[in-house]
Amino acid sequence: HTPEEKTEILSIQKTRKLSKNLTCQCDNRLYQIQLKSPGYALRGAAVTVCKTLAGEVLLLHKGRRLPYTCWEHGETPPPPAANPPR
Repeated sequence: HTPEEKTEILSIQKTRKLSKNLTCQCDNRLYQIQLKSPGYALRGAAVTVCKTLAGEVLLLHKGRRLPYTCWEHGETPPPPAANPPR
């Protein structure tokens, strides 16, 4: 296994479903997927939220890492089209 795979394997993993705004919640945080093109195909998709032993959070869909922005509890993210890609 590569070091990246080991990090993912040894993480706390929770499955979440993406909303129409490409967001999901986990541990009182809101994560919004950042894509270069409108990722409407990801609406309703299952993603895995991985919290590594170092405290880093990874979002995975079908084994691929997804870029995201994290919003604290109470903050409201803008719609996906208004977000700049990472």
